[in-house]
Amino acid sequence: MDIEIHGFLQKLENNTSENKDLFQFNKGNLFGKEVVIVKSGIGKVFSSITCQKLIDEYHPEQIIMTGVAGALKSSLNIGDVVIGRDYIQHDIEVVPLGLPRGTIPESNNKIFTSDDHLVSVAQQTELEGHNLVLGRILSGDQFYSEEETKERKYLFDELAGDAIDMESAAVAQVCVFNKIPFVIVRTICSKLDGNQEEQYRESLKYVVNNSLGVIENIFTSSRTK
Repeated sequence: MDIEIHGFLQKLENNTSENKDLFQFNKGNLFGKEVVIVKSGIGKVFSSITCQKLIDEYHPEQIIMTGVAGALKSSLNIGDVVIGRDYIQHDIEVVPLGLPRGTIPESNNKIFTSDDHLVSVAQQTELEGHNLVLGRILSGDQFYSEEETKERKYLFDELAGDAIDMESAAVAQVCVFNKIPFVIVRTICSKLDGNQEEQYRESLKYVVNNSLGVIENIFTSSRTK
């Protein structure tokens, strides 16, 4: 969203903006690395199109996605950060065809996994006042209420999710199919109890700083090209 990407653009040096179709790409230097920054949009389709457009136009060596997610684990609090270990699209359901929930028909793909090296470097980030954990992120084109989330037991039991959003698994699929190393970083913006709107507003204080902190650590690591 605009509020999330604004903080990155403020840090971007030698910013050059390019408009291509519906997309605005910002090229420049961030923490010593040449980057292209683009807003993914909300939902699996929009974010997938954006990711593929980014790949086709700029041929990135690596892709890092940031944003917000809801907690599926009670141990996660507002402002905590989940580094995606792997990702599943929870709304793909073709069980009557004999395929496990989340499996993409005719591909046998279900779980998409982040690049080990990027995950390792991201995990070394130190966040003040918040926890950083490695976990599984579930994605689907639905925004569930607290009650609706709790009713869907498969999110917790069958799919063993740590966090839930509307984009990560789709972007992960695009990256895997294009053979591009990637990792996705999500700041928790809501829990399974309490007022989700209030929680989201509270999380905005942390989202950009925490995301920038992780990315700065990745970019400045001596082990990251």
